[in-house]
Amino acid sequence: MPRPAAHAVRFVHLPVRGVVLPAQLMWLALLLSGGGINNIPSCEEQAKAKCSDVRKQYQRRADLIPNLVENSGGGGASGSW
Repeated sequence: MPRPAAHAVRFVHLPVRGVVLPAQLMWLALLLSGGGINNIPSCEEQAKAKCSDVRKQYQRRADLIPNLVENSGGGGASGSW
């Protein structure tokens, strides 16, 4: 059986090399990330807590609007500047 030319052998190995390198890089990234997946629940809880703080601030400000309108005496409606 005749041996294939050198360029034919190289052509056969290029697609394999093109797939193996990205797969190796992805595997290396997963190994270097360590326990990153374990941090997701704690980060999610922190995000929920901060969102709750923002909602509380909005509610507090919304509760203060009627007092502000009452204390201003409705001067904007009479045009008494």
